[in-house]
Amino acid sequence: MKISQRTFAISGFIALFLFVFLTIAVVGRSFQQFDYTILTWLQNNTSRSLDSFFVVLTLIGSLEISSILIFAVLLIERKKRDLIALFFYVVSLLVEVIGKNFIYRPGLPAFFFGKDITLGLPSYAVTENYTYPSGHTFRAVFASILFLRVIWNSKKMTLPMKILFTIGTLAFVLFMAYSRVSLVKHWPLDVAGGVLLGLATGLLFLAFTY
Repeated sequence: MKISQRTFAISGFIALFLFVFLTIAVVGRSFQQFDYTILTWLQNNTSRSLDSFFVVLTLIGSLEISSILIFAVLLIERKKRDLIALFFYVVSLLVEVIGKNFIYRPGLPAFFFGKDITLGLPSYAVTENYTYPSGHTFRAVFASILFLRVIWNSKKMTLPMKILFTIGTLAFVLFMAYSRVSLVKHWPLDVAGGVLLGLATGLLFLAFTY
């Protein structure tokens, strides 16, 4: 059953509303104790043996690599209307930059030792004041929506293959989101903001093009 553009539009606007609501809550510092509690629980229940895997995800989610992957996915179908995706992507990047420079977030606890990540990419030389929203998570969600659109539009893949790719893509997003907190690069609500921003832009893109 094909999902209608209206459904994508409604879902996208709901995600956008939730992102705005969460942003207002973050600005008002309403959930700092929640952030700290979740961060502490994850740190106490995550094996440090996963750090190397999470660093690989960090590389994939970097601005440079994830942008290349997004462009590659858009080239698969080569539709002119997919240029709309680039518009949504650039606007979301601007939202991320504004958030990380103007929305105050307290420093992450110094007694949690996140793995030091030096990947040598240009984006890592840029200094950001704060951490909201998570760019890695936003880009992972946005790219995954574009990828799943290609998968489910494919006439060559069987239904079991499409389901398998969908499960794998959702697992990728989940691990990416988890890694940002596990490596002590973001507060949990930073990650939630990234998820909602990626959902909003990705779903609204589908509303225009599906």
